[in-house]
Amino acid sequence: MKWGKQFRLRQRDIWEEYYIDYKKLKQFIRKLQEDADYATTAEIKASHTGDDDIDDDESNTENSSNAAPLKPVLVLENEEYAKVRRKFVAMLKKEVTKAINHYKSQLKVFKENLERCRNFTKNRPGASTTPTVAKSSSLPKAKPTKSLASMFDLLKEKKRDSTRAATMTMHFRRVLLRVSRFDSDLEEFLVINSTSVVKICKKFDKRVPLPPSHPTLKKPTSTAVVPGLVAQFEKCINGLHKHDDEVAQMLEQHARVRVKAPTSPDMKPSDTANKVAAGGVIEDEDDDVSDDELGEDVRTVYELRLDQYPPGEVTRVWLALTTDGLGNNVSIPVIIAKGRYAGPRLCLTAALHGNELNGIPLIHKLVRELDLSEMSGTVIAVPVLNPIGYNASQRYFGDGQDLNRLFPGKADGNCGQVFVHQIMQKLILNNISHLIDLHTASLGRVNSLYVRADMNTNVTRRMALLIGPQVVVHNTAPDGSLRGAAMAAGVPAITVEIGNPSTLHARFISAALTGVERIMEDLLMVPIGADEDDVEEKKKEASNNNASSASLVQAARERSPSVVAATLMSRLTVSRPLSAPPVLCSSSKWYYTRHGGILRVPLTLASWIKKGDIIATVSNIFGDVVRRYRSPYDAVVIGKSTNPTAQAGDRIVHLGVVSSEFALKVDDGHA
Repeated sequence: MKWGKQFRLRQRDIWEEYYIDYKKLKQFIRKLQEDADYATTAEIKASHTGDDDIDDDESNTENSSNAAPLKPVLVLENEEYAKVRRKFVAMLKKEVTKAINHYKSQLKVFKENLERCRNFTKNRPGASTTPTVAKSSSLPKAKPTKSLASMFDLLKEKKRDSTRAATMTMHFRRVLLRVSRFDSDLEEFLVINSTSVVKICKKFDKRVPLPPSHPTLKKPTSTAVVPGLVAQFEKCINGLHKHDDEVAQMLEQHARVRVKAPTSPDMKPSDTANKVAAGGVIEDEDDDVSDDELGEDVRTVYELRLDQYPPGEVTRVWLALTTDGLGNNVSIPVIIAKGRYAGPRLCLTAALHGNELNGIPLIHKLVRELDLSEMSGTVIAVPVLNPIGYNASQRYFGDGQDLNRLFPGKADGNCGQVFVHQIMQKLILNNISHLIDLHTASLGRVNSLYVRADMNTNVTRRMALLIGPQVVVHNTAPDGSLRGAAMAAGVPAITVEIGNPSTLHARFISAALTGVERIMEDLLMVPIGADEDDVEEKKKEASNNNASSASLVQAARERSPSVVAATLMSRLTVSRPLSAPPVLCSSSKWYYTRHGGILRVPLTLASWIKKGDIIATVSNIFGDVVRRYRSPYDAVVIGKSTNPTAQAGDRIVHLGVVSSEFALKVDDGHA
């Protein structure tokens, strides 16, 4: 995998100068092979070494030949090798020291803020009267406010103004969340630097191998040096973990001091037929739903006013958007799960393309599992956003248009434009604070579990990573997409691609559901962590989906209260089909056939391919191979075609491109 570029994409810009200079170390290795002094005494021979870290060529691979580059191996005499290795190890240790020192300085800031939180959470005598957040390059300066200690005391008063208390609550929650995220950022800093040490030493050993007859050096660099350096990072990580339980406890303790969600003064008790019990399941002595409940008359509304719905309950409505040829309403089903306390308004949409179904059971399972008595905020879930396409089992709207290319629509446009305009006006604008748009591959294709998001925006970057996908693609949202329209309206939005169309992909649904739950935890909508029964249920469900035993252990650890404030890198390995962190792609691109015939794409989803690898073949109807397609660069396989009947211009494979930075604007045609 191209670690050099992945390393740069994972870095926080504000800490850029403190990361290990991977590029400088790699250039040192290259220079050894080009240095004239060594060339006179060393044998340079070309060989294919099978390096897993395929990032030697920093040039534009699209402009070079399709042949894989030969990788030279430098063979040095004993004395020269010892000299080169000493210099390399000295450079590496200097870089490690730089990173560790920065961690220690930031740890001091973290502890200062943790102590402030500890003081006003426990309300100990002598606590700071103005516990503001300490200044740090990673913690943005808060606006001047009253002391957090006095804000916390205010929340405990029996008689208080609810509006003022809500403001105080949200400010305190932001401070706690900022401290928790700082913890995550610090461990991610340590983990990716530690990984870089392992990678660069492995590269050194492959390019400058240890002479077999060296009198004193018996082990290669990766064996002799790496364990000691990595141990330094592990020691720091273990020290950071000591604070996880305390941060989690403070978050849970504060969760008990919240204000109730506001309701409309004229709100009337909702009809029993339109409500679901607070736990998200229909109240009935039996598990089966009665005939009466199956035929319940869910009411139709023409606008969505969230303040009209009661806290602590799930309400189902049909939201009328347009009318059909008979003059009947074209409505979408909306589930409003309103927590007992005020908080974010998270919207989940599914089946915007009518045959992309995996988001529907995800929404159903999420709503069933919510404990609204403990939830802050509201989940607005739309299981089917394209009812006409859904009923026809097709991607498109009734007029044959792709709705995800028409946003924000037009009030006086064609059928599809009017429909998406109503979605924006009645659902998105003024109703939601965050959006997760759930999709799958299109018919005749398969997808990995991947996310499209603007990785230059902090909120959407974090949402994308918390999903825990196999791949994240940087995409600034093209014109016409729901995500793009939401982002333009100031609503942070991501697109989650969950497997394949016209089927229910249980493994990916379960993984994506866990990711949505992590986002809700991160937004402090639900208590962080779960009880032991919930963990066992998750483990049993994962077992039924043929998850590996290692994944089960990670899933249980993820949901354990003792690590709920654990770091981002730990979270990213949980409940995903792959155990490795997600591949971050700076862009992606579909490739198309130039000749029709029988298409075969022998690639594995979420796997790395090298430049020049065969990605597909096309045969004629007589069985002769008429065209072979090769990868134009090193890439990761995001999706591929499964339809063997291909015309000229049909899709072959969706490849993720890795470069050293996220562009300010990327529009590769995907929503």
